Amino acid sequence: MNYKEFGKLIKVLRKEQVDPVAAKSWTQKMLADKLNVSLRTVEEVERGTKRNLDPQLLMGLAKVFKLTSMERIKLLGLATSMDESSMVAHTVSAEQMQQYVHAFVCGIQLPFVVYDPLFNMVLCNQSFLQFHGVTDRFLDHASTDPARFNILRFFFAPDSPYFTIRKTLPEEHILSSLQYFRGLSFEHRHATVYALLLSALHRYPDFSKYWEMIKHEERELFFRWQGEEFQHSILGAVSYIVTTTIVLAMPYNLYLSIYVPKSKETQEIFTELSFESHESIQHLALFPNPKMTSSRFM
Repeated sequence: MNYKEFGKLIKVLRKEQVDPVAAKSWTQKMLADKLNVSLRTVEEVERGTKRNLDPQLLMGLAKVFKLTSMERIKLLGLATSMDESSMVAHTVSAEQMQQYVHAFVCGIQLPFVVYDPLFNMVLCNQSFLQFHGVTDRFLDHASTDPARFNILRFFFAPDSPYFTIRKTLPEEHILSSLQYFRGLSFEHRHATVYALLLSALHRYPDFSKYWEMIKHEERELFFRWQGEEFQHSILGAVSYIVTTTIVLAMPYNLYLSIYVPKSKETQEIFTELSFESHESIQHLALFPNPKMTSSRFM
């Protein structure tokens, strides 16, 4: 992320803050006062002309914006990194990237999903879809839903097969998943594609309520999440953890999450799902997504 894009991000974060008295977003002057810096400093940061982003200023921004730990790590990383374009040794075609990702996940015999920083599912195996009760009909309707193949659509859309299961899960499961999304998508928060996604998600019942609950550091739950244990409406009691790794870091990160069983019963369930589905892989959201690759420059 270059300085100009970092400035756009700070501007968006500032405008997310609301003065309870004026009932309006913070002005640059308000942010400067809270940081105990000059108005000129804030103006330069948001314009992308300030090159000396010292740790004290960055920690001040993280504190006044009440960022979670994951968001703070992202903020520091973005402020101290070089422009990505100068770090790429060579270009890779879209077809080569798709082949690499497919080869990376081929043969995994546990439920898995590959997704981008906005939680859009790029591909998954049939075991993952069967475990969540996802039908072909629900996938076919993705083209008519603004959230399309987004994981949070599976959580909150009333027509999602997972919607009923989600109602039986502990509240922490929902909150920690949303906090993970906020941290993962942090560097795209100033992009149009992010705003459009949030607009689509706010149409779903309950989303706005949970979104408000996890906005700030006081409800930080992600790093205390111990895994999943619940009564699956079809498969019975399940217990597993989700392990995540980066599959690809160009042109933006792709993440692979695998469901690892914690109990013998869950292991048997996952083995049966793998056998029934023949581990076929379903390609979902577009990758590379032109709206994602250009989001840093919008």
